[in-house]
Amino acid sequence: MRLMKIVLLGMFLSLPCWMAAQDNDPDKLGAPNVIHTSSHEKENPKVVDAQKKAAKVKKQQEKDAAKAEKEGKKFHESIQSKNTKEMMKESRSKSEAWNSNSRPPWWKRIFMKKQR
Repeated sequence: MRLMKIVLLGMFLSLPCWMAAQDNDPDKLGAPNVIHTSSHEKENPKVVDAQKKAAKVKKQQEKDAAKAEKEGKKFHESIQSKNTKEMMKESRSKSEAWNSNSRPPWWKRIFMKKQR
């Protein structure tokens, strides 16, 4: 009981110190690290330009990768025989039916024919 009182007293005595540290000063303990871009742009506009260029290059690379992937899939499908395409289509529909964990809605369950 006495230990509990000491712990609670210590918490309440240190609470004002924690609250004072939550002011707008980011150097104080517990304050979040906030980077203000407006002041950063005024200080060094070259860094901001480099960041914008890097983001633009990254976006273009992502577009190129998506385009290359799409072309690769298209090429792969074009070199397959007709029988292979039909077999893959059939197996895809069967796997979707088997792997779907969703239950059909109640109105479909009432009016659907029983499947064996």
